[in-house]
Amino acid sequence: MDAKTEIGEKARQTRKAKSLGSMREIGKLLEISRNDISEIERGIFNGSLNNVLKYLNYLGLTLEVQTQVKPTLDELAGMFNDD
Repeated sequence: MDAKTEIGEKARQTRKAKSLGSMREIGKLLEISRNDISEIERGIFNGSLNNVLKYLNYLGLTLEVQTQVKPTLDELAGMFNDD
């Protein structure tokens, strides 16, 4: 699952679990279109990161950036050793 889809699913689950209202109601409150909220929840949003952060904050969620650790060439070679 890609990051946008994961964020969207978590946002949708949280909104429904907390019974925070419809996307339209939340959109009016946050000054974000219902369509933007729908796209965020479906993992297809390509608009303002500010809107994503505003929506996640309203839901009580945060967005965290982590450094991705990649294996070294020696570690990769060890994973595929045919011994």
